[in-house]
Amino acid sequence: AQRAAAGLESSLKSIAAVTFAGLIAGIGGITAAIAISTKAAAEWETQMLDVAQLADINIKTPGGLTEYNKLSRELLNTYADIPVQKTDLFTAVKPYAAANYTGDVLSNLTESTAKWHETSTVATDDISNMIIALAAINPQAVKAAGGIDAWADQVFSGMSRAANDAKISSQEIVSGITQSAGSLNKWGLQNKLPEQIALLTTLSQYGLDFGSWKTTLSSAVSGPGLTGPSTMTPELSRALASTGINLPYENLVKSVSAKGKVSIKSEKIQYKGYDIAAAIMGYEDANAFMDAYEKDAPTLMFNTMDKIKSLGLPSLRENELYGLIFGERAARELPKMGGVNAGEYYADLLKTITPAYNDGSLATELYTIKQSGLEAQWDKMTNRGDVVKTLLGDMFKGPVKERVESFSDSLRDTITWLEGITDKATLPDGTL
Repeated sequence: AQRAAAGLESSLKSIAAVTFAGLIAGIGGITAAIAISTKAAAEWETQMLDVAQLADINIKTPGGLTEYNKLSRELLNTYADIPVQKTDLFTAVKPYAAANYTGDVLSNLTESTAKWHETSTVATDDISNMIIALAAINPQAVKAAGGIDAWADQVFSGMSRAANDAKISSQEIVSGITQSAGSLNKWGLQNKLPEQIALLTTLSQYGLDFGSWKTTLSSAVSGPGLTGPSTMTPELSRALASTGINLPYENLVKSVSAKGKVSIKSEKIQYKGYDIAAAIMGYEDANAFMDAYEKDAPTLMFNTMDKIKSLGLPSLRENELYGLIFGERAARELPKMGGVNAGEYYADLLKTITPAYNDGSLATELYTIKQSGLEAQWDKMTNRGDVVKTLLGDMFKGPVKERVESFSDSLRDTITWLEGITDKATLPDGTL
């Protein structure tokens, strides 16, 4: 009996220890979950309050709070469906909010930008700022598409085709467009997005942009191995002379001393980029060349590139000439294009970009293809786990503020939402 009593006591102590340990662990786990979740919710709310301020949403009014909550939930859905980093999501939405886009348009723009970021790897704020800049100078194109959010999909599709066909990065195209967007109004390219994309892709491919070209044309940089302001080397001068282009690198100045001694002194001639370009293109002078630039810089740029290629200069001299007229980057990139005619290259690119832009579905198709991979599915699940924490954090705030009854309402809403994203959380083989 004593042994039985001792055994029972021992068993009860063991059960008590296990039960108590489990209880403590459970409480600790719940406490940790609350801490993690409320932290996630606070981080999300901090970012959302920044967006609200930029979008001029007054959350102290009933209408403003409703708009705020709707935008927050839509962005959470985007975050759950697209494996984008949270920081990238908010750097996408903030420029649009600051540009006064609101409601569904703001949500749609952010979603499209996040998707194209995942396909192109271009920074989300660079994408947003590019769309805003292009929309400002292409209002009719935006209107024809039915709004900026639908139009952005067309732009992303055209640029996806351009990047694929040109074999350069989307980031290079975005940078070229952002730098040159203000110049496009000059040359009758307003509302012609395929032409703009094809043109600026071609320039990126050749290492050019309008801003740097005008600076180079007005500069007088020393040629290789020379000191002083001359832009012409003896070797390049002689190479051009062999093609009938007269650009001497020096003047021989005769002087006579007081004692009657005659001396010949060499003075290097200072040229600027537009002096050399005007001579090569057969213009009367630099002013005539720059007048042509202001009227149609893209055509003049292509024609000048092709003219240099047609001269048949030795490769070193040709590269030197490219550098003097178009800048050092062009001197590196232009030779890589071989004998490709720049005007023809642009025309061929335009033929493939135009249907992609008009259809507007290519960017979404490329995104869908990329998301079919297992890695992307896991990234989505990571985001969804973060969303669940954020929603739980919102739920935990309810009982504190509005008594326990509010918790059941929050829980019901969250379960409904979780059912929705769980239905979509399947791998390509159909398993959850």
